[in-house]
Amino acid sequence: MRGPAGWGEWSPFGEYGPQLAARWWHAAVEAATVAWPPARRDDVPVNAIVPAVDPQTAHRIVRTSGCATAKVKVGVGDDHARVEAVRDALGADGRLRIDVNAVWDVDTAIRRLRELARYELEYVEQPVADLADFGRLRAKVDVPLAADESVRLAPDPLRIPGIAAADVVVLKVQPLGGVHRCLQVAEALGRPVIVSSAVETSVGLAAGLALAAALPDLAGACGLGTMSLLADAEATAGPIERPPIRLEAIRRARAFRPFDLVWLEEPTIPDDIAGHVRIVREGGMPIASGENCRTLWEFKQLIAAGGVGYPEPDVTNCGGVTVFMKVAHLAEAHNLPVTSHGAHDLHVHETEDVFIVGKLQAGYTRYLAAWRALPPSVRRVIVLRDTPKMRADTLVCVERAMRRRAPGQPAGPRRRRSSGRAPRRRRPWSSPGRRPGSR
Repeated sequence: MRGPAGWGEWSPFGEYGPQLAARWWHAAVEAATVAWPPARRDDVPVNAIVPAVDPQTAHRIVRTSGCATAKVKVGVGDDHARVEAVRDALGADGRLRIDVNAVWDVDTAIRRLRELARYELEYVEQPVADLADFGRLRAKVDVPLAADESVRLAPDPLRIPGIAAADVVVLKVQPLGGVHRCLQVAEALGRPVIVSSAVETSVGLAAGLALAAALPDLAGACGLGTMSLLADAEATAGPIERPPIRLEAIRRARAFRPFDLVWLEEPTIPDDIAGHVRIVREGGMPIASGENCRTLWEFKQLIAAGGVGYPEPDVTNCGGVTVFMKVAHLAEAHNLPVTSHGAHDLHVHETEDVFIVGKLQAGYTRYLAAWRALPPSVRRVIVLRDTPKMRADTLVCVERAMRRRAPGQPAGPRRRRSSGRAPRRRRPWSSPGRRPGSR
């Protein structure tokens, strides 16, 4: 699904019922509508994933992955030969994990882990189904234990009895209800965290990457390199960044800082609200955006998320003068100045406050002085842009406004109709709705 923050994925396992599948749905909605939390790191290491394949294939997968950590599926076929091949491919310094998916009972787990311990395992993931058996297992083996299904299938992941028996918890964004929910789970459980995927496309993997980047502490490489497990995925394998233009915009914004620019305009696509927020935060420069926003709701999402410093509605795109004015009031409520885009004569006539943007050139002086001479009741927004075409267009619009308005007249031009009677003269102190001595 696509929303104002980007793309979200809903891909629950087929055996899941409505209650568990609803968490996956919440994660998809969050990804499409809510900005990711701030990132605490720029790089997230990932592990190679080795399915239940023959030893030769397992060795090739690890050697060609470029990863220093590998997770091996066990419990099916010749576990010893597969794990031995992966250890050989990793070398002595590589980290090796095994994933049992809860297919062992306690006695089998004790026996098999003692046999596999010689391969220097980093941890074993979900060796048994019940957390109550984790404690018994820890007393018999020295291999650290990681909880996966015990977390994502728990009725309440924030309160899991017996979770202290796990040395590591594995968090998966979709099964737990979203990135922000996973951060709450990590804090509530108080255990070292590894982030893993639920065999998603690159859209779902982006959410896992956002979680891994936002966690206060990351216990090791994450299981986010799983695109190769999809036999016929429509999503394209490649960078998980959503979308890649963000990184380029951040890099450029940082490079432009010494020039003290007023803003960076439209550095990413209009509906990439999370990207706007990240560019503002990491690029360190205000953003002007909104010329391609079509509704007030889009501006509301962008402004509320903190993704824009200069809302830039275009009266011909946003829905007309009425919506433009609503955007201006919304921006005012958030203490943001407004600039305009296109249709400059309409914008000069239809907006309410003044924002002078850019350096004033000599040619602007007389217009600014004339504008200041107008009573506040007839002043309008005048956006001055320091480019030849914008400057010429804006000055023409201002000249038209000056000719149409005189001090004390209403804001817009009005036609006068003659009734054949002489106009009634007002007393010097009178004005509409005002009496002597009134404030």
